[in-house]
Amino acid sequence: MHVRRLGERLFVELPAEVVERLGLKDGDDVLVGVADDGTIRVHEDDRRAAALARLKGLAWAAPAGFRFDRDEANCNERRTRAVADLRARATPLSADYKFDRDEANSR
Repeated sequence: MHVRRLGERLFVELPAEVVERLGLKDGDDVLVGVADDGTIRVHEDDRRAAALARLKGLAWAAPAGFRFDRDEANCNERRTRAVADLRARATPLSADYKFDRDEANSR
């Protein structure tokens, strides 16, 4: 097997025989470990599928009209900073205040 560097990561090229025997295909997730005797063990990483199955088993339903917004979920730090900046300027926040991501990012 051959080891290659790509950026900060190392990749191991697996021989076709190993890929075929393990039934691997491009994009598969695998776990690689080294046993006490030094042998390398490779097996399918099914943690993601197991986590998704557990979530589906919760039978949880989102509230009506719910829409997940990744940008909104990831902007908590910027929102906190923008609100702190507004408060520092003694600008009162109205009851209908809505965080403006573009305004926060322009600073």
